[in-house]
Amino acid sequence: MKLEKKLEVLYIFDKYLNRTMNWAYRLMKYAPNTQPVISSPLIVKNEFFDPDFEFINSPFQIQTPDNEWDVNIYQRGINYLTSRALPLFQKQLFQKLKNRKIDLIHIHFGNVACRYLDLVKKLKKPLVVTFHGYDYESVFIKRPELKTKYKALFEYASLVTCGGPAGKNRLIKNGCPPEKIQILRLGIEPKKIPIFERIKAKKQLRILQAGTITEKKGHIFTVKAFAKAIQNCPNMHLTILGEKENSTIISSLNQIIQNQNLQEQIEFKDILTYEQFIQFSANFDAFIHPSCTAKNGDCEGGTPLVIQDMMATGMPVISTTHADIEEGVLHGKNGFLSDEKDIDDLATSIEKFYYMDEIEYSLFCQNARKHIETNYQMSKSGKLLRQLYEGLIP
Repeated sequence: MKLEKKLEVLYIFDKYLNRTMNWAYRLMKYAPNTQPVISSPLIVKNEFFDPDFEFINSPFQIQTPDNEWDVNIYQRGINYLTSRALPLFQKQLFQKLKNRKIDLIHIHFGNVACRYLDLVKKLKKPLVVTFHGYDYESVFIKRPELKTKYKALFEYASLVTCGGPAGKNRLIKNGCPPEKIQILRLGIEPKKIPIFERIKAKKQLRILQAGTITEKKGHIFTVKAFAKAIQNCPNMHLTILGEKENSTIISSLNQIIQNQNLQEQIEFKDILTYEQFIQFSANFDAFIHPSCTAKNGDCEGGTPLVIQDMMATGMPVISTTHADIEEGVLHGKNGFLSDEKDIDDLATSIEKFYYMDEIEYSLFCQNARKHIETNYQMSKSGKLLRQLYEGLIP
C-alpha cells in the first residue's frame, strides 16, 4: 500500500550545488510528497537554494558564495579538513539529526557515500546511493582503498541507482548485488525548454559542444574530426562552451587549431547560466558530444543531460556509443553515433549534416524533441524515485 504521509529525505552532497549538477535539484523537486532536507560541508546560495527545501549548514562554513567558482582556498581547506581528513562535520550532523525523524537518506556519488556511511549506520536509516560516472571505477586510481569501502557500502545500502544498463553492469562488476540496483534515468523539463526553428541550408553547418573540458567529454576527438571534415566542408564553424578544467587538454586543443589554421573556424566561449545556455543554443545546427572512457576509467553515467537539453530544443546530435547514449541518440533518426574515439566516423557524421538538405534536417530536429518528450521527463524520474523510497520504509 502506498504511503500517504510526506517523506522527509535527507540528501547529502559534497557541495550543494554545482550548476553542472542541476539534475539533482530537479530530481528532488519532482519527487512528489517528499520534503528535501539538504546538508553539505558547503552550501552555495545560487538558483538551487530553494525556499521549499530545508538546509542544515555546516558550523565550519565561513563563506557563503553565490556560485561554486567563488569558493576561496581557505574554505576549500576547511571543507577538506572537517569532512574528509577528519569526520568533524559528520559528528556535528549526527548531533543535529539523532533525535529527528528522518525517513531515509539519499547520497549522490559512491565515494561521497563512503564518507558518510558511519553516520548513516548510527542514524539507522535506509540508505539510497546514486552513482553517476567517475565514481564507478576512476576513483580507485587515486583512492584504491575505496574498493574495500564500496563492499561495505553495498552491503549496507538499501538501494543503489544508476542511469542505465551500462552503469548497472559496472556496479555489478564492482561487487554490488544485482537485486539492490535500480536504473533511474535522469531527465529534464522539456516543457520549460523552447523549441527553436532551425533552418539549415545545404553545405553549411554550425556545431556546438558544451560541457566541462575533461577527457571523457571527447573534445580532442571533436576538434580532430572537425579538422578532417572541413577539408570537404568549408562552410563550417565550431563553438566549444564550458569550464576549462583540464589545462593539458586545452593546450592540445589549441595546438591542433593552430597547426590546422582553424582559428577562424573554432572558438571557445565561457560558461553560461542554464537559461543563457539554452537561448545560446538557438544559433547552432548540430550538437556534438563524443563521450569516451577516460584513461583513468572516468565515464558518463547515462545519456548526458546536456544532450537531452539540446535535443529538447530541436537540435540533432553527433555522439558515440559510450555508456547509455544509444538510448537517447537514435542513429539515423535524431542524430548519428560512432564508436568511441573514432575520428574518421565522427568526421563522416559531421559531413552528413553538412550536406543534409532542409527537409531531411527538419525531420531529425523533430525526432530529437519528440524522443525527449516521450522518454526523458524528469517528472517521471521523480515519481519513480518516490515509489522506490516507499519500498524502503519499514
